[in-house]
Amino acid sequence: MSKWLLAIARKTEAGETPLHFWRFPMERTIRDYVKDFLNGETLGHGIETFLMAEEIAAVLTQATEVSHIPIDRGGSRSPRFAAMAAPKLGDKISYSFNGDSYPCGTITLISSSLRRIESSTGRVFWRRKSSGSWILNGVWSMIPGHVSERNPSF
Repeated sequence: MSKWLLAIARKTEAGETPLHFWRFPMERTIRDYVKDFLNGETLGHGIETFLMAEEIAAVLTQATEVSHIPIDRGGSRSPRFAAMAAPKLGDKISYSFNGDSYPCGTITLISSSLRRIESSTGRVFWRRKSSGSWILNGVWSMIPGHVSERNPSF
């Protein structure tokens, strides 16, 4: 983690100065962003480089003791860079496409690079570059939880 980010985190936690980088509002602190992230918000707006996303993921991992990873959604998406909680062994997953979702067991194997995730049903999901999505057979996306839904428009 960079020295400047550690210095800002220390000052913020000591109550000396609010967090004011990457175009975040002046009154926000690292704790506020961690709390928002844990409440389901995606941390991404204002993160301008993958390096910033890596550092924020490291702060979130340290603060929450849950592994977080930086993601790059690609140049055509906004916000492009963000941080997200990494999938864990034992998480329930499903696969989904165009409104149809099917349960797929639990995560039984994760490669060290997070490129490959295998489910208890034997299906293998592959991560797209540095994105936050894992794909099965080039079509189906891995989603959290056991979801069994069909698109009602068909």
